[in-house]
Formats: sequence, structure tokens, C-alpha cells
Amino acid sequence: MSLDDVMQWPEWDRQLSALAHTHGVEKILNHLYSPVPGSDEEEVFEEMQGHMYTVFVRLVKETKGLPIFKEHKDDRDAQTIYKKLSDYYAGEASQMAIANLDEMESSHYGWRDPRAQVSAFATKHAEVEAQGR
Repeated sequence: MSLDDVMQWPEWDRQLSALAHTHGVEKILNHLYSPVPGSDEEEVFEEMQGHMYTVFVRLVKETKGLPIFKEHKDDRDAQTIYKKLSDYYAGEASQMAIANLDEMESSHYGWRDPRAQVSAFATKHAEVEAQGR
């Protein structure tokens, strides 16, 4: 279940959420959660932070994730790490991955213009329809 590539984020995040829920540490994945200062919950939350920090260090192998961990090696703030990972992979990295896929597809099919894609699809569809009659 390691995260080795940007494209794995959605599935990895789903698996992580399920795992966190199973282990009772899902509060780490909620960036809005904050325990009451001085409460027993704060102490438990700190233990959750350490546990999830270790999980992240072991499972995230994608290059952008690594510097995020280095920023938090002393405080082991897994909640902030998850927020930063989520923001990156669901935002910037997601857009880059989509752009790369579009470029790869365009190169593979020789399409540079989206209108050419539509035209090629329509032509192919018309040919299939004509053969079916």
C-alpha cells in the first residue's frame, strides 16, 4: 500500500482512511480537529500523531512527499503532514497528472487539437454504424 506515484493518490487515500478508521486514529486525517488543551484526549491525540507519522514515513515513497516529512521530523505532526499531502496530491499533482495523461494520449493518437479527437471519434462511430447496417 505504498504511495509511489501521484496517480496512486485516490486509491491510497481511500485505503489510508479505512486503515485509520480501523485503528481509531481517523482524527489525524481531519485537519479541523483539535483536542481540548490539557485534556486526556490531547495526550491520546499526540500518541495518534506519532503512530500516523510512522505510517506515513513507511508508506509514502513518492518524491514530493519526502520533503514534507523532513519539515516535520522533529514535531511528527502527522495531521499537518496529511493536510499537506492531501492538498498537493488532490490539487497541484492531480492537475499535472491529468495534463500528462492528456499529452500522452494526444501523442499516442497523434491528436493535438481536442476538435480532432471529436472528429476522429465521430468518423470512427459513423464507420462502425455503417458496417452494422
